[in-house]
Amino acid sequence: MGTITKVKNPPNPPEVKPASELSPTENKTLKQKKKMNFLDSIGSKLTAVVVAVGLVASPVQKENIDPHENMTLAQEGDSYLKKAVQLSEINPSRNSVTADFYEIHNRIVEMRQTYPEKVSLFAMAKAVGNTCLKYSLGNCLELSCAGWVYLQTQNLGKKVDIFRIRNKDPKNEIGGDHGFIVIGRDVKSDPKNPATWGPHAVIWDPLRNSYFYPTQLHLLLDYIKMDDQHKPISKPFDPATQDLALYASNTYTSQDIIDLCDGLENLTVTEQSELTILETCLNGLHTATDRQKTKEMSLSLIKWLGTSLEDHPTPLFVMAKQSLIDQLNSTLS
Repeated sequence: MGTITKVKNPPNPPEVKPASELSPTENKTLKQKKKMNFLDSIGSKLTAVVVAVGLVASPVQKENIDPHENMTLAQEGDSYLKKAVQLSEINPSRNSVTADFYEIHNRIVEMRQTYPEKVSLFAMAKAVGNTCLKYSLGNCLELSCAGWVYLQTQNLGKKVDIFRIRNKDPKNEIGGDHGFIVIGRDVKSDPKNPATWGPHAVIWDPLRNSYFYPTQLHLLLDYIKMDDQHKPISKPFDPATQDLALYASNTYTSQDIIDLCDGLENLTVTEQSELTILETCLNGLHTATDRQKTKEMSLSLIKWLGTSLEDHPTPLFVMAKQSLIDQLNSTLS
């Protein structure tokens, strides 16, 4: 006969205190455990989403067979906007009809009062662009949004962004007030560094009817103010005192969201993990062939995005995440 080993009774499980009785340190530890459990589930969630509709894990970007394709798109878009938007306060030289400066100014002020409030940058850019096209007038913001909307109707299959020039010192109120479009930026690039945007990326400034490559950044002008004769005063973009900030995109990446939130250090661990899932799902929506499954997955993702383990989510991330939700919704319309 074999030797019989006595089995010890298992220890009693530790007593679980109600949340109200936990000390601040114990509360913090409990939250950290919840976060770790959430992070442990990220891998399985991401895998499930990828398998659901055969998504790809890398960003989708149309290959530039013609190295000048993006430049051609900028030229065609500029020709379209010249006809579609007839009046601008800041650059009268592009106006196709005659109007008094103060009349244009007042009409733009009135138009801007119709813009939606408390919406994501994605939704705002779309609304501003459509409003600009409806009333046929606008300045750099309106024209950039209108050009962005137009390019999205062309089914390009590539990244189209709206950028703005921003003063590094917020106290500096001179300049830092101009927007423009970037076509075909590399999805792995750093939004703040034009040198990483790729050899075929093109900067299109609809206000000034100009288009050029990032290597010609000296051609990018920053609007300063109007002189006494109602003519715009501009100066070249100055990398020493200014940077380039992403305003809106038709295809967000995690790096874009980090840029919108002014740095990864401003995001919580949970929020950083959400970016991983969001980026994979958004990229997949551009390649999924099963429309119904794509819709089901998108609706499920939107519902999931509405929940968060954070007691105090980062405000900028909430805004950026809403842009992603709006982007998802736009694919279903």
